[in-house]
Amino acid sequence: MSHLEDIHVLLMGNSHIEEGLIPDSIGTGVFNAAISGRTYNYDNELIKQYIPYTKNLKVVIMPLDYPLFYLGRDTANPKIHFQPIDLSRTYKCMHYKYMDVKADFWYWPEILNSKIKFIARFFNTPEQARGCDSLGYIKLKLSGRRGNWELGALPKLIDSKKPINKEKYDSLDNAYSSMAKVTLKKDIRFILVSTPLYKTYHQDMNKDVIQEVHDFATKLEKEFPNVEYYDFSFDNRFVPEDFNDASHMSEFGAAKFSKIMKGIIENHAK
Repeated sequence: MSHLEDIHVLLMGNSHIEEGLIPDSIGTGVFNAAISGRTYNYDNELIKQYIPYTKNLKVVIMPLDYPLFYLGRDTANPKIHFQPIDLSRTYKCMHYKYMDVKADFWYWPEILNSKIKFIARFFNTPEQARGCDSLGYIKLKLSGRRGNWELGALPKLIDSKKPINKEKYDSLDNAYSSMAKVTLKKDIRFILVSTPLYKTYHQDMNKDVIQEVHDFATKLEKEFPNVEYYDFSFDNRFVPEDFNDASHMSEFGAAKFSKIMKGIIENHAK
């Protein structure tokens, strides 16, 4: 709460934003509040709780992801190259961003059973051990990209002929409308982005669902004048080196994407 007045641009959402946008590359007063694996309902609650108290906030950026529109019609994708899920960096960065915790191994209760590199804490700086910078940005190094990276983080398969789960759609609609309403009341731009995706991800996307994403964004733009939607899903400026897997940016992709978003923020402001 004590630093709310310092924030001009707030990055919300999940790993696509957390790993895809670099605060320092966008400008001053940019805070990365995105966390891997977070769902839109949590973003909605955070926005409702904190946005009313901001004084200098001008922009909130949220992802509008293709998987949000599975809506009960999805099945497993047999092409996915499964990788173990390790959210340790997320937790460490969360503590650093929100609680100003500089060391991380001493309070970790599951240290003996975790995948965290315990010994590395004694040989690395806190920044190196934590894996994120002071603004919570996680750098996905291209040098650490795994084999078959293009088959990681692929979408599930969707049968658009199946009926949409109305409860799930209403939950999605209510949450995004709520966030738009709260930001509009404070005259804050609410920017929705579909982040860049690699061609292997494109191959399993359903055209009907892609249209549903666009229709959803258009509806919000009509209802709330502060909403803007930008779709980078098929942006051909992004090349293989820009991706860590099929749907997450590498360090190079994040730098490129951040520059693009910086232009959108600054040009609109003029």
